[in-house]
Amino acid sequence: MSWDQRAARHLQQSYEQVGPAEDSPHARDAALAAIEQALQVQPSPSRRRELPRWLYAAVVLGGIVAAAALFTLRARPADVQVITQRGDVDVKSERVFRTRDGEVTLSLPSGATLELQRNSDIELHDEGARVLLRMGAVAAAVVSDEQRPLTIETMDTQIFTRGARLKVEATGGCDGGARVTVSDGAVLVRRRGIEAPVMTGQTWPTCPKKLEAVPEDVPQIASPPPAPAPRPKPVEGTSLSALNAQYARALELQRDGRFDEALRALDRVLAGPPDSPLAEPALAQKLRWLAPSRPAEARRAAKLYLQRFPMGPARADAETLLLDAP
Repeated sequence: MSWDQRAARHLQQSYEQVGPAEDSPHARDAALAAIEQALQVQPSPSRRRELPRWLYAAVVLGGIVAAAALFTLRARPADVQVITQRGDVDVKSERVFRTRDGEVTLSLPSGATLELQRNSDIELHDEGARVLLRMGAVAAAVVSDEQRPLTIETMDTQIFTRGARLKVEATGGCDGGARVTVSDGAVLVRRRGIEAPVMTGQTWPTCPKKLEAVPEDVPQIASPPPAPAPRPKPVEGTSLSALNAQYARALELQRDGRFDEALRALDRVLAGPPDSPLAEPALAQKLRWLAPSRPAEARRAAKLYLQRFPMGPARADAETLLLDAP
């Protein structure tokens, strides 16, 4: 057998030993030994005289490059890693995970960690940057990184964060939709075109408190009925769909830098019914938009917010504006 045939044979053996069938330290050591043996094969004296030195060097260099490329490809980590798995967990693929009587903890390429709780179902997209929660609940710990945000989606809600610890339940809200609880950091929640920030210690959506029943044997003292609050004059286009359109228009104008027009659109939303579900987020957006350039107007909006929504999600922002007043 000629020298070049023997060298080719050894290189083929090294390739087979680093192939996808094995990935253990023993297999890698054996592959390296085979490659070294292939590189040490010397041609016969007559063959060496006939073979140019540059060709011999090219064969040796090619063997080294091929071995390095093979080991590099085999060393690539998986995109999604399972950290812990307990109980009944159905792993359909690297993207679909379902739990019945079990739980699973996943590590995403961004560094975020997901804890899929019992009776839950998620699907991962965009290399784990977007999580679709089909049912159940998932807890997420997202490292602070402006370049690698995480999006969690349910059937009716989107949650965006660049650094937070939170729990998302697909159907845990008081309105039958998603529920978001933030233990650390901040997230932005969007549903039907309406956005709302959720801060540390807050739960979204904000549910009205239930009235406790009064026992029949406890005497009740009648209190005078409160004076009816003056209602603002109704304006044209105050249906919920019209107010939704106005609110979405305000957000679009603000993104385009048309600040005054965006404020006027918010004012049209606020002129609608006071019990509208858009009243709180519209007033919260207004005080935040006014704060950098119009502090006096922002403080007036903050006072109005605390009067109308004393336990609203933007309470901390409103209180901060009033505390920073000169």
